[in-house]
Amino acid sequence: MPEGANSPYWAHKLIDYLLSPEVAARLSVYTGYQTPVTDAASHITDPLLAAMRPTDEEMANAHMYEDVGEFQTVYDEMWREIKSA
Repeated sequence: MPEGANSPYWAHKLIDYLLSPEVAARLSVYTGYQTPVTDAASHITDPLLAAMRPTDEEMANAHMYEDVGEFQTVYDEMWREIKSA
């Protein structure tokens, strides 16, 4: 939401609506992408999307990337080189 938005209250209301489990699940099915809204998983009706969702065990064994701080500029430069090759 931009700083100085005319209606921050309504922007927050829209965000709350979009992040509600039922709506997030419908959006996930519509777009074909997973949703970060954990509680939406039980509302996802598409069997392929449901099958692609990681299990709790898979998440427990997953490696989460953390902020690399100033080293991000190195990653960015390497990615630019790869894309321009």
